Amino acid sequence: MNGGVGIKKIALVGVGLLGTAVAERLLAGGFAVTGYDTRPEALDALRPRGLTSAANPAAAARGADAVFTILPSLHAVDAVVRGPGGLLDTVS
Repeated sequence: MNGGVGIKKIALVGVGLLGTAVAERLLAGGFAVTGYDTRPEALDALRPRGLTSAANPAAAARGADAVFTILPSLHAVDAVVRGPGGLLDTVS
């Protein structure tokens, strides 16, 4: 149910309780979802549904049409954006 908006690939950084629910809906809607979480086991349950896992936030974001972050704190957001392997690594 993409709706033809042009967004097909989504990176999802933060696959906890809320991130899992979002990923499930996106996958059910026909989107290609690549996820990253500091806990690799958080991604395990979603792999059979089509989720691709990434080694870091930058790897998740490469080639994505949209990036969603669902994180528990500003510190986590800062680490995901500016830390090693962070989202800023994908900016040219």
